[in-house]
Amino acid sequence: IMLQLWSSEDLFIKYDHDKNIFQQGLLYNITELNKDHLYLHLDGFNQNDLSSIEHFILYLNHGHIFWELENLNELSPLMLSSCVMLYIDEQIWTWKDLILSNFSNQLNNYDINQELQEILIEYISKIESYDIKDK
Repeated sequence: IMLQLWSSEDLFIKYDHDKNIFQQGLLYNITELNKDHLYLHLDGFNQNDLSSIEHFILYLNHGHIFWELENLNELSPLMLSSCVMLYIDEQIWTWKDLILSNFSNQLNNYDINQELQEILIEYISKIESYDIKDK
C-alpha cells in the first residue's frame, strides 16, 4: 500500500455525515478480514499521518508488516526500538534481481516461470518509475 496516496481518513477512520456513523478505514478493514495470514507491505508515509501509522503498526495484534522507507529520520524512538530493521543497499539488491534469482533457474514449469518473471519485472518497472509528484 503506497501510504502517500491515501488520506488518514481513508487509511484509519472517517465520519459518514449522511449516515451519522464512523466507518473503519482501509488498514483496519484489511487487518480484520485477514486475521489468519496477514502480510502488509507499506511504502513510504504521509508526514501528517506518521504517528497514526506508527500506532497502528505497534499495536497490531497479528500479522506481519514490511514497511519500506527511504530513511528512518522521522520515526519515533518507540518505533525504532520496537521493530526489526533491514537495510538494503540499492546498488547490491533490487526487486528485479530478486525476481530473476527466484525464477530464472527453475527447470519445472519453465514457460510459466518465464511468463511470471516478465509480468513481475514489468510491474516492478512501473513502480520504480512512478513519481507521486506527477499525480
